[in-house]
Amino acid sequence: MATVLNAIDSTKVDKVDGKGLSTNDYTFAEKEKLANISAGAEVNQNAFGKVKIDTTTITADSKTDTLTFVAGNNITLTPDATNDKITITAQDTTYSTATANAAGLMSAADKSKLDGIATGANKITVDTSLSSSSTNPVQNKIINTALSEKVPSTRTINGKALSSNITLNATDVGAISTSAKGAANGVAELDNTGKIPTS
Repeated sequence: MATVLNAIDSTKVDKVDGKGLSTNDYTFAEKEKLANISAGAEVNQNAFGKVKIDTTTITADSKTDTLTFVAGNNITLTPDATNDKITITAQDTTYSTATANAAGLMSAADKSKLDGIATGANKITVDTSLSSSSTNPVQNKIINTALSEKVPSTRTINGKALSSNITLNATDVGAISTSAKGAANGVAELDNTGKIPTS
């Protein structure tokens, strides 16, 4: 009988006032673990603490921080709280035909005109008068040089160059010299009646 009582006594749990434990199995290791857990701690969950867009990183400032989406130009955001999703829709943009003062789309006429211009083409400027120094794309100095080669710049009569102030003598034009008038082997002069004097 004593042996049985000793066996029972070795497995019993003493009653402690204010405690309702039925077994004495709360270990020291468990007590230490509980002591190291902060009040209000929760089981770890998979979550994103940062959102990266291109080169910008948005970091959550708290456990329950809110990430806000804002619609931009021609962008519509449609939230669906029931299914936890956001629909992003891009709207078409309407542009007018470009003008000299406003940007826009190229017209069919402008496109046709552009297609007809060769790559590297320049605006053509034609001189209004002959020039020997013009540098315009259509250089009339080339025409001027060509004409100069076709038409001599100096014309001559009897070896004398013509100019605006040239003086010609009787020989230049084949005229009779005044010294030959009334002279032997010269030319007979006429009197005031239109007849040759007897002399």
